[in-house]
Amino acid sequence: MDARCTSRWAIASAILMLLMLGMTLGWSELSSGSENLVVATSLETRREANWMLPTLDGEPRVRKPPLVAWMTASLIPDSLVVRLDDFSIAQDGSYARDGAYVELAWRVRLPVLLAIAVILGCVYRLGRMISPGDARVALVAMWAVGSGYLMLRFGRNVTTDIWLTAWVAASHLAIAESLVRGRPAMVMAGMLLGLGFMTKGPVVLVFTVLPWIVWHAMCRGRARVPMRRWLWVLPGFLIVGLSWFAYVATSVEGVIEVWTREVSRVGATGNAGDSPVKYLLFPFYVAPWTVLLLVGLIDGLRRFRSKAWLWAIAVVLPILVMSLAPDRKDRYLLPLIIPAAMLVGHAVRLILQKGEDVERVDVMVKRLHGVMTGLAGAGLGAAGLWALKRSDGEPWFGVGVAIMLGLVGLAAGALIWRGHAMRIVRWCGVTFVLMLVVQVIVARGYSMSREGKSEMKPLAEMIMRWNVDARIYQIAGSYAPPDLNIYANRAVEWIDSVDEVPHDGMSVVVMHQSHREATIDPPAGFESIGWVWRDRNRWWAFVRK
Repeated sequence: MDARCTSRWAIASAILMLLMLGMTLGWSELSSGSENLVVATSLETRREANWMLPTLDGEPRVRKPPLVAWMTASLIPDSLVVRLDDFSIAQDGSYARDGAYVELAWRVRLPVLLAIAVILGCVYRLGRMISPGDARVALVAMWAVGSGYLMLRFGRNVTTDIWLTAWVAASHLAIAESLVRGRPAMVMAGMLLGLGFMTKGPVVLVFTVLPWIVWHAMCRGRARVPMRRWLWVLPGFLIVGLSWFAYVATSVEGVIEVWTREVSRVGATGNAGDSPVKYLLFPFYVAPWTVLLLVGLIDGLRRFRSKAWLWAIAVVLPILVMSLAPDRKDRYLLPLIIPAAMLVGHAVRLILQKGEDVERVDVMVKRLHGVMTGLAGAGLGAAGLWALKRSDGEPWFGVGVAIMLGLVGLAAGALIWRGHAMRIVRWCGVTFVLMLVVQVIVARGYSMSREGKSEMKPLAEMIMRWNVDARIYQIAGSYAPPDLNIYANRAVEWIDSVDEVPHDGMSVVVMHQSHREATIDPPAGFESIGWVWRDRNRWWAFVRK
């Protein structure tokens, strides 16, 4: 397969992935916490026109940079914001606002396809650099980055993490063009790093600059470019990445303390800290490519100062740094799929270089990869039949669908197990296609599950049916989930006590009831208009009698 043919396969694969992913974007409601923070901030930015300093529930949203909120808000027209309050009956018997919220989900999620296209294109280009003579390695790397667990789980939602991954991929490519190919791309790299900084702050430097500087310093004796070339990163980074932070630092009191807490993650959330070894499970977060990743990682660490060593430390160093923080979430590792895909490509390259003289260990690697691929289909079929439940308590799949998935997964695994190791690229293609099918089925099942539906949407509708112009207040200390803001299409304002609720007949106060509390009494002079479950807790809405 020559380079031109491989490029066609790469384009076709990218189009296939984007089409199959795109068809799932509107299936689930706006129910993910990380996504809802972006959407709620974007809606409020559009309603209040507070672009320079976005707010959430009336408070400056300075905990995270605003780039993703700006991009998302720019895609929400004012006419759609108005239709979110439309309780007229549509032709199909539903409220007109229901269709408006489906459109909202599509609008805010559609740009994610652009972010994924950037990731796929950059990884393919980086793959060509690690194996200039065999474009198939780049194709496998692109398949791996597009069909691993982390991408298929977090690649459908508009979050800071997916856009950070896109800027990380583009930054890697720009730095590689400069340091590996000797091209003047460091100014562009600085601008891309600035965009990453405006997406999620300093962590973009951990994923990109840290491993590249270590690798460049270790290779400076034979480097094509001197270390001082890094100075060209600064102009673009300072202008793009730090201008907004400088403005906020001079405008919002106490913001430095907030940023310090966000960077260190100490006290950033009220949640208990995760296990310090959680991130060591990263190879399993890119399943079913785990085996090939481990082979590439081990071999890369052995090849000191090589390109493979660069991608190995680009996985190891960020994990070590991020493990120091108490707050460890799976999605924080999403940018690591870039170097992980490079290592998968490196593992495939090692097998292809041996020609027909493959060794027993290569056959074992290929077979273990087949096992992982088979489990992806068969495991999903079993889980959807017995473990995963829809919101009505029924299984995700019927017996027929579960059996079909199991058979397809086992067939794919058997093909890879019995195939020749030299056909590793073909078997990786089988894995890629199977995982695209799996993600569509998972997206459909998830959309019917409790997790795929907004639990605060019914409460928002209760409030708006009571009074479509209602103002909503929450008692300080009981932070209302952001999907209440989204589905009520208004800020949920903070107050210290119910005494601050206006007596205008248009005000609602929402209160949280922990599962540890047997019941919650309405505040004096108030009565309930309804409640909903949120996880194991209840959220109540009260109005004055």
